[in-house]
Amino acid sequence: MNNSFTGKDLDLFYKMGCYLMKERYYFIYALVLLVFFSLFIHPTLYKYTEIEINDQTLPVKINRLTNNAKVLTSGGWLDITK
Repeated sequence: MNNSFTGKDLDLFYKMGCYLMKERYYFIYALVLLVFFSLFIHPTLYKYTEIEINDQTLPVKINRLTNNAKVLTSGGWLDITK
């Protein structure tokens, strides 16, 4: 029984290793892109909702990180204070 590998076998093992390494890098790149997408793109920084003041419905944006809220008026975005 001969357990030695020929040069052809070693070349095949090398090619398979390179292929598997390349596939591993594709998986790592996809995983990194998924993490960046989930952190920075979805969900967005602001959550949008509405409030009613004096029979008017005004848009409100709430910062998801700081919970600061701003209401949109004709003069622009104004901070809502408690």
